[in-house]
Formats: sequence, structure tokens, C-alpha cells
Amino acid sequence: MKKYLKHANFEVPKNLSNKRVLIYGVGELFQCAYENYDFSGVNIIGVSDMRFNETTEFMGFCAVSPDNITSLKPDVILVAIKEYKSLVKRFTNQFPGIEVLPLCKKPHIPAFVRRNINHNLWIETHGLHNKKPKKISKLKELSIKLNNFLGRIDIPQIEFNLTTRCTLRCKHCSNFIPQIKSDEHSSISIEEFKIELDNLLKAAHRIKNLILIGGEPLLVKNLDEYIVYAASKNQVERVWIVTNGTLLIPEKVLSTAKKYNHKFTIWLSNYSKNEELKSKLKHEEILKQIQDANLDYDYKQDLSWGYTSPINSEALRNTSYEYFEECSNHCVSVFANKMYVCPRAGIFALKGIYSPKENETIDLSNRVSKKQLKTFYSQEYFSACNYCTINEDRLQESVIPALQL
Repeated sequence: MKKYLKHANFEVPKNLSNKRVLIYGVGELFQCAYENYDFSGVNIIGVSDMRFNETTEFMGFCAVSPDNITSLKPDVILVAIKEYKSLVKRFTNQFPGIEVLPLCKKPHIPAFVRRNINHNLWIETHGLHNKKPKKISKLKELSIKLNNFLGRIDIPQIEFNLTTRCTLRCKHCSNFIPQIKSDEHSSISIEEFKIELDNLLKAAHRIKNLILIGGEPLLVKNLDEYIVYAASKNQVERVWIVTNGTLLIPEKVLSTAKKYNHKFTIWLSNYSKNEELKSKLKHEEILKQIQDANLDYDYKQDLSWGYTSPINSEALRNTSYEYFEECSNHCVSVFANKMYVCPRAGIFALKGIYSPKENETIDLSNRVSKKQLKTFYSQEYFSACNYCTINEDRLQESVIPALQL
């Protein structure tokens, strides 16, 4: 953290000795800054963090829950977390009359480092979608940095959208699948999948997580063939399928998954909070199938869904680097032979909402070079972001999972 503060050219905020200052976020960033820099010119009247449920003391300061911030009557809130931008916006709206500032502005991190190397390191230590790895290896962390030094590119995660058809029509589908018209649907045949994966692996050193997704991938009759081909590749470390829990897993898929169990995970979405889906969901039967086959799986007991605004056909902004940098959707996605920065970019292109600029996609039907892959991950902005509302939507209240249209 000392290196982070140094790289960010951190300085203790000035002109705050006569103002009542509350620090939000008491993790490593604030603790390191407070221990190594002189805060005597800052009138800190208290701290707040999600960890505090009631008023207590922390580091010698009065500590309150986020709900009780106004009880300390601060003039200024200093947000002491790395990803501060959305929280600064939220607090500015929530606490009119109180100045809200970041404690430490983020240093500029080159896109390739941010989107590839750092994302690889995050997955190595935290697991994909917070599914903790069984072992956190310092050696693996070093190998990621070494591979970069040697010019090898590891892909942290990539989704192959096998079909845009789905068994549900979710109102807040983050990928806008229900808004695809009948003549806009896309699919990847097994022949196309083999060519696309082979072409990609000619440029990539490894794929850490290859995700077979939809729509609903269990609608693909020969899904087992995709699993076999991906899992048999030594360069692919783990294969996932993501299913919404409305279809039982076919026996062919179960037996294939069992064969490659050492590198295969089923990601079963939990929509049980949605009462209207009770008759459609087959969670108990699917979990029994998975457990009887002794397969690795991910099933969140308390799944929450974020609000998703309706799709936009007109641009909302024009090349906002800050907007792209703030987005945490790092999963590149493949639709109709092309690799996009994220699932939304692929959907926007399918619907003809925008035309990707040079280097914003990679055509996987042709051989891919390391230079192409490096250039793709080094893009500082993608024009698809002009149509997206993901950062604004994160400020909205959560919604019931999988509400239907």
C-alpha cells in the first residue's frame, strides 16, 4: 500500500484544520496513510465503515455506521477506498451540504495492466466472482508477472456466448438478452467454436477461465462437445457453464463434466427469492445431479441483483476515459465470431446500435496474433461504453433476482 500511495503522489488534504472531517473507509488505505503521513492539520471528528453496526471507537476515533454519519455533523467526508468514484457520487447526492472528496486519487494505470495483469492477479488471489481458490500461491502471482515480462498474454476470463436464446425473459438482465429480436439472435456452432478457440490460443499463453454462457447454454443440444474441446486444451485452466436453473443437466453433459472434473465448474444461478419463478426453477434437482456426480459448482445462497436501465440506441457520452476506468466489467465476450470488451458491447453490435472501431474487436474466425491481443487489452476506451449505464445502475437499489417481463 505504501507503493500505491507513492505512485499516486499522495498528499494529506490541506485547508481542513477548521472543518469537521469524517473518514469513510478504515481499511488498509486509510491506515497506511495515517501511519505514514502527518494528519495533524486535518480535524478528524470520526470514521465510518460498513463494519461498524453501532457507535464504537477505532484508532482513537469515534466510529459510526454509514447510517449515522450525519450524527457527527461533518463538513467534509473523505472517502478512503481505492474505487471511490461511485461512492463519492452517491454520498454527494445523499448528503447535500457536505463536501465529499476522495482521500487519495487513483494513479493512472495503463489499460493493459489494469484489465489483464491486475485482473489475473485478482482472480489468482480472490477467485472468479469471489469463488475463493483452494490455494493462494505466491509462486503463481510471480508467474503472471513473469509471463508478462516474457511477452506472454494470459486471458483472465472470457465468455463464449453459445446462444442468445434463453428460457427466461429477465427485466434486469445485465446483458439485455430479452431485448434481442428474433432476427437478431446469435449462436456459435461447434465447428465455429473449435476454430475460434484454436485461433485465440495461437496468441494467448493461457486462458484462466473459459465460460460457456448464453442466453441459456443448456439449450445447446451438443453442449458436451464444447466442454470436451475446451477442457482438453492444456492452455485452458478452467471451464465453466452458467445456467439459470430452469433446465435439468443432460446426462451427456454430466458424464463429460465428471471426466474433466479437475478443471470444470457449474455456475448455478440462484433465483429462489423470486416467488413467480418457483414453478420453473429446478434448483433442488440440479443440485442433486451435481452432488451425485461429485462436480465442482458455485451456488450463491444469498444472490442479489442490480438494477439495469433499458438499452439505449443513442450515445449518452463521447469518449469518457473515466467512465471506462471506473467500470469493473472485465469479462471479454465472444459473439458471432468476434471478441468484444464485454457482453454488452457484443449485444450492442448485434443489435446494430454501434459499429466497433478499429482494434475494439478481434475476429476469431481468422488467426490471431499476439500483437492483436496486446493491442485489444491496451485500448484505453471502447466506443460501446458511450451507450452503457452500468456505473449509474450500480448506484440504484438492488432488485429481486430475475423479475420477468
